[in-house]
Amino acid sequence: MSALSAAPAGVQELLEALAANRELPGDGISVSCDRLAYLERAAGAQLPDLMLQSLSDGESRRWPPGAHLPAGARLGKPTLSPQGRYVAFPVTLDGNETGELRVLDLSTERLLDGALPEVRHPAVVWAGDERSLWCTRSASPHGVPDQVVRYRLAGGEGGGEAGAVEEVFRIQAGEGVVSQVSLSDDQRHLAIHVTVMPRGTDLYVVDTATHAVVSSLVGGRGQLRAHLAGGYVWATSNRAHPAGELLRLRLDDSRAPAWETVFRPDSASARLVAMAAGPRSLFVHYRDTRQGDLLAEVDLDNGRVSPLDSPDGVVADLVAVPDANLLAYSEFTADFADGGSYAVASSQPSGARRVLVHNRLPHTVRLRTDSYVSADGGARRLFVVEEQGRDPDRAGPVFVTAFPGLPTLATSPLYRWLIPVLCARGVRVVLPVIAGPLSPRTRSARRPIEDLELACRELVDRGWVGPEGMVADGWSEGGLYVAMAMSRSPELFAGVVLRNALLDLTVTDPGPVGKARSALYGQPDNPGELPWLESHSPIHRIRPGLAYPPVLAAVNSRDMRVSPDQSRRFVEALHDRAAPPAYGRHQLIESPGGHFGAVTKSDQIAEVAALSAFVLGCFSTPQGSRISDFHKPGKDRTHE
Repeated sequence: MSALSAAPAGVQELLEALAANRELPGDGISVSCDRLAYLERAAGAQLPDLMLQSLSDGESRRWPPGAHLPAGARLGKPTLSPQGRYVAFPVTLDGNETGELRVLDLSTERLLDGALPEVRHPAVVWAGDERSLWCTRSASPHGVPDQVVRYRLAGGEGGGEAGAVEEVFRIQAGEGVVSQVSLSDDQRHLAIHVTVMPRGTDLYVVDTATHAVVSSLVGGRGQLRAHLAGGYVWATSNRAHPAGELLRLRLDDSRAPAWETVFRPDSASARLVAMAAGPRSLFVHYRDTRQGDLLAEVDLDNGRVSPLDSPDGVVADLVAVPDANLLAYSEFTADFADGGSYAVASSQPSGARRVLVHNRLPHTVRLRTDSYVSADGGARRLFVVEEQGRDPDRAGPVFVTAFPGLPTLATSPLYRWLIPVLCARGVRVVLPVIAGPLSPRTRSARRPIEDLELACRELVDRGWVGPEGMVADGWSEGGLYVAMAMSRSPELFAGVVLRNALLDLTVTDPGPVGKARSALYGQPDNPGELPWLESHSPIHRIRPGLAYPPVLAAVNSRDMRVSPDQSRRFVEALHDRAAPPAYGRHQLIESPGGHFGAVTKSDQIAEVAALSAFVLGCFSTPQGSRISDFHKPGKDRTHE
């Protein structure tokens, strides 16, 4: 049976055309010397190729890994060495997130002997002599990254034994995740990020010779990022200001080191997102609710801030070109037909120039931004993807997704195929930016769920949702938010899609991932925390005899973050305890792969076909009466 056999009539050709296009897997970009490195999957290929593009003349090279790596392998973000001789990238198998770091010699196009095991979405930084690198990894099998090591290249000259691994920094198991690492110009210091949920990110500055922590920035809220350049540690933090601010700390200060503020967005609607350091400038990316994505340049010598030309769309990656004052970034443009593209922005009057464009889709849709009023009373963004030329106020079927963010949405193969399929059938796709995380240990305890409900309610009140209704979609923790919203207001949705969703907080999965989740949500064996966990576990909120909208639970068999058994038990509970849906049925589908979905292109196409069949099937039954019964603000929630 064809993988497309489950697709609704009329979309098979579109899926086949999408599958035949080149695609960017969305694992990020790397820039070094005159080269830009990224991954691209050619039409019909199961593995993406490593692409190397010259920034000066546009010439590109392709390295196909299929002849060097086993079937079912998956490549992660490539990281070029300073002079462009090597590129390091993680390799995983069968959807397993934990794998090994491999190094490719670009001069010979051969993989070096040896590998660094137990890496999981690693952050990599190279030494200037290209003989070693620093990398985040797990100290225990299949754990979360909790250490930074220095890895000597096999066959390298000097500087230690070839293939040797030296621990530089480590946190206690279960205390957080080591997420990023950067190196100072003189290679004497590392800036190491530790994500501690639900509090945020801590920063540690470590001496590379003694491995001692020389400074830290602890207790920040949200995401904190840092770079070391010009004798300073530069860090973005929202510890003292909700919009975020750019701070710096002088490394060679003999006095007690103190952080000073260099830049803060001057708009109340703006938020700092990311930054990247070049040889003379620091580039800052911030997002304004009204103006969109903006870029600024900070002079490393005097701290002067200058705005850059605004990007055409939403910025995803931000990488400074080491040998020139240039900034490379990937961009999700308003014309979705251009898909994910890579651009290079310059502080020179020439402004931005696009060097690559990929993923031209056969069906043209557009991206626009809107806003809604969130649970804290402020304005949060709504990203809307719909057909070109469509009346923004016209009612119709709506697909709402609780996803980590637009850049991920733009580069995920599942969504890059599913969105055009849905839009071709007149569906409006909406991505609300919601607060997070859901945790009793933060001030936003229920805000992600409330934000999602408020965004959906606003779509109804605006008249965007037609008689076909609204289908909600959630992946991972987003699946928790969607399932909770369904349990509170089942009449709002025509259908629900849950993909590798977290549905039972009273179960602690074994290993470091389970420990990290318990640190965020609470300990199930603690009598004081169990009631909250049960009240926020969708599987425990299924009310006997109550009819819920049809649910499609999609799982991948090798998911090591959330056990597929949670979705299996959730669908069983719906069948056993709830009343049958008024239309359709609750379904469970399983496919190979890990937490981030199927690995092979054929399995990804099969997932899109199954999801599109379910979603469009939910829209085939008019839902106007159900939408009109949705609880308005101030009324009691019968399903609370």
